[in-house]
Amino acid sequence: MMAEELKKEQDTSSHLEWMKKNLEVTVKDLQHRLDETENLAMKGGKKQLQKLESRVLELEAEVEAEQRRGGDAIKGVRKYERSTD
Repeated sequence: MMAEELKKEQDTSSHLEWMKKNLEVTVKDLQHRLDETENLAMKGGKKQLQKLESRVLELEAEVEAEQRRGGDAIKGVRKYERSTD
């Protein structure tokens, strides 16, 4: 009777130890996948940020060019007004 109970306890202990090892492997795998996913997300975010910064620079250049054209137009109007006076 004692030997039978001891055998059951040993079997249970072995099974629990096996389950623990499997869970540890699963946790390591999931942690690795999480790390990879976070890295990819950060890289994707950086790329998106670079695209947006590039677009901001383009728009700033367009605004500057438009301001120059507007300034040139105003100069032209003033010059025309002086010549017609």
